[in-house]
Amino acid sequence: MKDGNHANTGGDWKSLWNWKGLQCIQTFIWLNAHDRILTNYRRSRWGVGISPTCPCCGSEDETTLHVLRDCNYATQVWIRLVPSDCITDFFSFDCRNWVFTNHNKRRNKDLNSKWKTTFMTTC
Repeated sequence: MKDGNHANTGGDWKSLWNWKGLQCIQTFIWLNAHDRILTNYRRSRWGVGISPTCPCCGSEDETTLHVLRDCNYATQVWIRLVPSDCITDFFSFDCRNWVFTNHNKRRNKDLNSKWKTTFMTTC
């Protein structure tokens, strides 16, 4: 939905910016949620002449979500961190929903705070 010249950019942005952590991590997560990380896929779409393929695994395009979650190397990290009862949901969201779902997990207050920090710093 648009409001004037501004697109509705759903998500709990206030919660993201109120996180008590490094501002550079908040900014990086904000860029991720907007799919603005400079990946090979993105550069190739600009006509830079680079292959869109992930240089680590070589099997898929290097998109933001691939780099942070879906590349075999990233997946191995997340499998060690994400509780087993949450793993299916964790790997099922698009980029923005993935960021906000994990940033706003509501299990209990202490676990939520720890997971939020773990998630954001791991990204």
